[in-house]
Amino acid sequence: MLLIILTLFVTVTVLMRFGGNGVLGAVELSAIAMVVITVLVVPAATAADDNFKVEIVDMLDKPKLVHAAALLGAVVQLVVSLFLAFSSLELFIYDWQTKTTMAGELSVSRYWLSLIIFVSFAVLLHATIMYLFRLVRDTKRQMGADAPESASHRPEGA
Repeated sequence: MLLIILTLFVTVTVLMRFGGNGVLGAVELSAIAMVVITVLVVPAATAADDNFKVEIVDMLDKPKLVHAAALLGAVVQLVVSLFLAFSSLELFIYDWQTKTTMAGELSVSRYWLSLIIFVSFAVLLHATIMYLFRLVRDTKRQMGADAPESASHRPEGA
């Protein structure tokens, strides 16, 4: 919905400029909307395991290798998410202390944008941790299912 609103807003602004008028702060509002759209999609894609990744390991048709690659990818994603969350927190604190404003006509305080980015990366970190836990749990279940049955667990009559 936000993407449709952004598209319509930019279209109307361009048409108004063509007619000699404009919308005050159109550049800042469009930039903030694009950032908000982006930072909302990243945690949602991570939580749904729909983020972009190379599926070349799946072609090898070796389940243990596929799980090992998935675990490695999740750990790397966790490290990157942790870095992004702490970096964005640092940026938010800096913007709050210095009262930095965004360039443009509105002089909007940049800490609002930094706050949105920090919250998004914190949610991304949470989604990544939950994805890693799910992956480890599923891997343990698969390893348990692959283990041979012991003699005491055989069904009667076998």
